[in-house]
Amino acid sequence: MPEIVMPRLADAMEVGTLVRWIARAGAAVRRGDPLAEIEADKTTHTLDAEADGILSIVAQEGETLPVGAVLGTLETPAAEAAAPSAGAPRGTVTTIEPDRGEQQFARRVAEARATIPTITLRTTVDLELAEELLETSGAAAPGITDIIVKAAALALADHPRLNGAYRDARFEQFERVNVAVLMPGPGAPLAPTILDADRKGLAEIAAEARALAGRVAAGTLASPELAGGTFTVWPSPGAGVRSLEPFVTPGQAAALAAGEPEARPVARDGQVVVRRMLDLDLAVDHRVITAPDAAAFLARVRAILEAPLTLTI
Repeated sequence: MPEIVMPRLADAMEVGTLVRWIARAGAAVRRGDPLAEIEADKTTHTLDAEADGILSIVAQEGETLPVGAVLGTLETPAAEAAAPSAGAPRGTVTTIEPDRGEQQFARRVAEARATIPTITLRTTVDLELAEELLETSGAAAPGITDIIVKAAALALADHPRLNGAYRDARFEQFERVNVAVLMPGPGAPLAPTILDADRKGLAEIAAEARALAGRVAAGTLASPELAGGTFTVWPSPGAGVRSLEPFVTPGQAAALAAGEPEARPVARDGQVVVRRMLDLDLAVDHRVITAPDAAAFLARVRAILEAPLTLTI
């Protein structure tokens, strides 16, 4: 069924407010009919239907939501629905309607894969010193993800081209380094943002990430906390997964994914030793980021993680 989403009304728009629904829930609307009023940057716009259907409302009046968030759907009238097939080779099929977060995540994945040509680079990091540092940091110690967030933020300051986005055949470079962190939610994962991560200490990043994760799990995350990201970190999904290929979030130029740390045999000074190792995968928008630029950024992240005393606890 067609989704009604928060439109991007200006290049710099990140969020918009649903002022009011013009059409009522359950109303039959035609393509081009006015559905709702949207406010962005103190300007009100009318959102029109892009297809025929029965209006089902998801977002409520007064809500402020990020661009791409699902506001409602246009359902096909029952009389027009396709008749079921005669055979049932798969047995009984149960249709499960995704919730709003799952709809938004699915749309973001599809948009990213369809519109952003990416290349992915991988490197392996020696985590021995980083894990030793964490063990001496006390009860409220940061975790590996917090160190990766901080390392990525510092590397972005050194390689600002990755802290941007391709839009309308031009490249935008962002002044602030705001790292979004993918976190599991009750339904689809969400990526709340740690603002100005390059200027925050590691302990501050860890505390903020824990607070955000708590609100994501409880379903109480505020919409503005999902806005403003300039780069995304994908933590390890666990379960022994060594690596995964992230997608680049629309409106950004790169994303960094971590595998699960593990002990591996490696060569050091002509001998084979066992070290704690971690794979990192960097996906970049190849329209604006070249492979050498991406490699230089990834090498900087690795250097920071392997010399973690450069990080501030």
